[in-house]
Amino acid sequence: MLKRRREKAFAALIALSAVVGLAACSGSGPSGGAPSGSGKSLVLSHSAHGTLTVWITSNSTYGPAIKAQAAAFEKIYPHIKINIEATATAGNDPGTLSAAAAGKLPDIMRAADVDTYYFASHGLLLDLTPYMKAYGYKESQFVQGIMKLGQYDGKQYVIPREDDEAVVAYDPQVLKKFGLPDPKEGMTWATFEKDACATNKTLNGVQYYGVGNNLGASGGAGPEGSYILYDPFMESTGGGPMNASQTQATFDSGASLKGLTELANFSRNCTSWMDNLPKGTDPFTTGKAAFDIVVLPQVEGWTNTAGTAWSGVKFPVNVVNFPLLSPHPKVGAGMVGFAATSQSKDPKAAAAFEIFLLSQQGELVGSKIGGTVPVMLSLKSSAPWGKAFAFTSAKDGYSFNSAAFDSYPADVSTPPAKLQLGAAGTPPTAVASAWTAIQLKKQTVAQAFAAANKQINNWLATQGS
Repeated sequence: MLKRRREKAFAALIALSAVVGLAACSGSGPSGGAPSGSGKSLVLSHSAHGTLTVWITSNSTYGPAIKAQAAAFEKIYPHIKINIEATATAGNDPGTLSAAAAGKLPDIMRAADVDTYYFASHGLLLDLTPYMKAYGYKESQFVQGIMKLGQYDGKQYVIPREDDEAVVAYDPQVLKKFGLPDPKEGMTWATFEKDACATNKTLNGVQYYGVGNNLGASGGAGPEGSYILYDPFMESTGGGPMNASQTQATFDSGASLKGLTELANFSRNCTSWMDNLPKGTDPFTTGKAAFDIVVLPQVEGWTNTAGTAWSGVKFPVNVVNFPLLSPHPKVGAGMVGFAATSQSKDPKAAAAFEIFLLSQQGELVGSKIGGTVPVMLSLKSSAPWGKAFAFTSAKDGYSFNSAAFDSYPADVSTPPAKLQLGAAGTPPTAVASAWTAIQLKKQTVAQAFAAANKQINNWLATQGS
């Protein structure tokens, strides 16, 4: 399951947003997050004094990394103290809105792709775009698909903590049972589809699946309901969730339907996602599926707490790139990061910490301590994050292909934040309903997504610009 998914009802957000007039303590509307000053006046002096509070989630796996990054920042700005607070409010949208209405947001808080549009459009977040410019950074220096998940109205509000590309995990033992070789980096969709379909069958009385369902629970009948899958399929065939001006949903366009139909057919014929659904746990982790489509945090969750052996899987798992789709390769991805809030007592200092997280030094600290994949393109071949899987060479006799997690940054495909497709609300619910109708064979792909598209566009009409 993707940790970014919201389980709270979106209705709670709507109810609370009425209370939050929101840029609450710093103006009205989204402009409440605008910085004062410009250019070098936005750069924090090394002699500046102050204290910043950073919210992380209570069960945060990135706690050690952000604490190490805070310590490194404090060495550069010795008179700035950073307090890291683990709280259930971080990562809880209704709780965050309640805190905003009470004027009790921290200086910086954990935020994700599903938060960007709603929080930024309601004035909770500080616009970091002029600060990036003041510190000499350009969006082109980073994985742009990941950066866009932190943008609203063309402005950067959330700084990603890592490049979270999807990859294919595989079980060499299952592949061997079916006489298939391990996949190689650069694997195409045609090869992946052929091998997945070849293993989606019963062998010696045991049911095997072509693909497990780790990416599931993000909506719909299975993993195909996750935007990390269906968005790249639509974009690969020339379609996408929205038109260029982001005024209308386009799930029902001919180009989008071509990609969605290909994904639907594959889901039904070669995976555990639609027919003959496995009971209980993901069949991949129990050695009953050849492949799984995952993101880095999921793979990290399969190792023991010491990072010295596989624990969540009982075989030597390895990874390879997300299959290169045709005619245009696209890679699904998600994002979790940090945002400075519009209620920060010291916006300049809060922005400085955000920019530090994005800097070469900040990313290298996160990579070394937290195993995060850098967003900065110049660090792609030198960051130490892949060492988290070094145990495979010493213990299991093979080298884990960690490079797969950032092998195609130029092809990263992410949906418009405006649709909030990873959250709980009208657009993701409409998409989930479409996939369920397809799974149950109540509607064709075209019928299901025509209905979903109409529902989403009706919702968009109520959202304003």
